[in-house]
Amino acid sequence: MSASEVSVLIISLIISVIFCGHWYTPMFRIWPRGRNLSKRAVLAVLPLAAAALTAVSVGGLDKFGLIGNIFHTLMYVFLGFTWLYAGLLVFSVQFEMSWTDDVMTLGNKSALCVISGAFLGIALIFSGAAGSASQEGRSWWHVLILGGLGCAVWSVICLLLRKTGVFERVGVDRDTPSGIRAGAFMLAGGLILARAAGVEWAAGAEITALTASVTNFLKLALPVTLLAAVALPVEIHYAKQAEKAAKVAVETGHYRRRTLLSPVPALIYAAIGIGSFLFYS
Repeated sequence: MSASEVSVLIISLIISVIFCGHWYTPMFRIWPRGRNLSKRAVLAVLPLAAAALTAVSVGGLDKFGLIGNIFHTLMYVFLGFTWLYAGLLVFSVQFEMSWTDDVMTLGNKSALCVISGAFLGIALIFSGAAGSASQEGRSWWHVLILGGLGCAVWSVICLLLRKTGVFERVGVDRDTPSGIRAGAFMLAGGLILARAAGVEWAAGAEITALTASVTNFLKLALPVTLLAAVALPVEIHYAKQAEKAAKVAVETGHYRRRTLLSPVPALIYAAIGIGSFLFYS
């Protein structure tokens, strides 16, 4: 390992410990102990899933050559935790949703769907970038560049989705189908951008290689436009339905939700994500 890699390993390890402390400590402060136990169990598994995903991506795509080394694998696992910590903090601020308050304390299962989708979406993007780190001449900072591009695009499409009011229906109304759809959208976007972030780094001088690599990334990331084009009209439709239901509730005192088919678009979002990933693999 180079000196820069050792530094990244140590710094990311320290931040990973802080992240795990902030993630797991509130789980043991909930009283009574059995309160929201299933939801806490899901949250407890997410960091383990992210670590396994990164380790498998790095090791599985390494061809046992350049980074078939436990220290390199650990560096990317800890760097992934650091990435997740930063991403989730930004997500919490942007969308006013907290895994401690909304899920652990209030038991909002629709928020659990959203936070799980966000967590796995961010983890997928990083693991996609880290998984191709075995390419010749590629270093950890290449992973950060393409992974950062992936998360930037992911944030943009999530902010567009926010304009439909779906996150308000999750946080305020606790509408589970809305949470399922939003979570599936973020997960599908993460899957598409994971493949884009894993694009082969172009050869040539640094500036030329960077420009070419970003161009290739954008080509592979194009399916997120299809995902957004499908999801935004769907969520606007459900937003209008929610407004009508609220007006009826004011007039009649009875609030009626139609939830039988409303989670179905989540399957379409997932199909777009999986199909795009397989098509470009």
